[in-house]
Amino acid sequence: MTIKAVYLLRNLLFQKYWEKYLREVWSSVTKILDPHVIACPLGLVRGSMSVRTTRNNFDPYIIFKARDVIKLLAREVAITQAQNVLQDDAACDIIKIGNLVRNKDRFGRRRQQIIQMAVR
Repeated sequence: MTIKAVYLLRNLLFQKYWEKYLREVWSSVTKILDPHVIACPLGLVRGSMSVRTTRNNFDPYIIFKARDVIKLLAREVAITQAQNVLQDDAACDIIKIGNLVRNKDRFGRRRQQIIQMAVR
């Protein structure tokens, strides 16, 4: 009986202007994900980030947490905050609030309040 390793791959696109920052911090992203045995290639040509499991990975839930890390990086969250998602007692959820308000000023104020609550 042979056992085949399952490789999960999650691709995510990022904005072109965010490429410079990602290129600078990508070495630290790989250092953060290496202890969890997650491979994370950065595709600068297509503007994509991806994570995938490797043969030595024994934690099935870490791929979802790694996916959340690159989601946060694609949404312009700093690496110092994005790495907190890998902890067992932390989680991440992206709330789309752009279509909740018709008034742009009110939208800006609400967004700022949410960001301030997240920093605390």
